[in-house]
Order: sequence, then structure tokens, then C-alpha cells
Amino acid sequence: MRPTALNNSGAQEQYRQAELASFDGVAWSLNHLGWMQGSPEIVNFCAFHDDQLIDNTSTWRTTEERSATENVFVIPEWQKKSVARNIICTI
Repeated sequence: MRPTALNNSGAQEQYRQAELASFDGVAWSLNHLGWMQGSPEIVNFCAFHDDQLIDNTSTWRTTEERSATENVFVIPEWQKKSVARNIICTI
């Protein structure tokens, strides 16, 4: 689990495929994802198994002391294994 910059097309496509699998075929467009990555206020924390992205939690800084968490997902084969709980508790 680590902060992950989705700053290249390969990383963005890997993220998008994991998101599509997790949300039954619904995902942000690559354009929207690229726009979000341009903000210094957002950090994606991703969990990986080997090189496979299995989980994401996006966090937006709202003030110096607070942030909002959104777009939490875990790919189906890793669901119900406490992956999301662990990443949220860690970040």
C-alpha cells in the first residue's frame, strides 16, 4: 500500500481497469482521471499484489487538518479480505 501518482497512461489505464472491475463496468473517464491528477490536493493510496492494483482510496485535502475520502474500491477477487479497511486505517 502506498501513495500512487497516476501520472502516466499505463498507471491511469491500470487504475481504470481496476475501477471498472470494482464498480461493475462504471468508471471515471481517462480524461476526468487525468484532470484530477493535475490537482496537488488529491492523493491516491493504492494497494498492490505484486504489480496488480487491487485497491484505491482517493483523498482530497480540504484544509490543512482535514481531507475527504472518496472513490474507495477493491477489485472483486480481493473483496471481503479487509483490504479497504486496512488502507483507510493506514491513511
